Amino acid sequence: MKTSELVSKVTSMGYKGNYMMTGETIFVYTPEGEYAGYVCTKLFGELSTDTRVTTSGKSEYDRCDINNLLRYLTAYALTPLDEREDAKEYLVEMFPNSDCYLNQSKADNHLFLSSASNTDVYKTRFTEKEYNELQSKYLQWLPNFDINDPHFVEVQD
Repeated sequence: MKTSELVSKVTSMGYKGNYMMTGETIFVYTPEGEYAGYVCTKLFGELSTDTRVTTSGKSEYDRCDINNLLRYLTAYALTPLDEREDAKEYLVEMFPNSDCYLNQSKADNHLFLSSASNTDVYKTRFTEKEYNELQSKYLQWLPNFDINDPHFVEVQD
């Protein structure tokens, strides 16, 4: 499970905006500020919960909420460390100051140049690993990946 996925799931349970990431730990709190649990981002398998805590607006213990919180924290804690963070994505601008970016068809994987807009039909965002796989097939056409090369524009979410 990715860190962003854990945060999204915990937020959807009613902890919106009440998790805190400090250093190597994600602490989860109810909207009222009660401690609900934590999971370590840098150690495999480390987590804790307080099963007496309920989500906002519920006056009594809700076993389903507690089970879901425990399930999400456990899934994250058991995710290998190198799989927790989303890989950075890049647009590949082929010509300066133009709307001419590397695109790949999702249907048949062919490459072409077009806008920077990612769609259901083609992709314009590539991780370093994905780009390097493409570049190895098209050595003479695609530049080597280099974060300092102006061809590679990091996608900011």
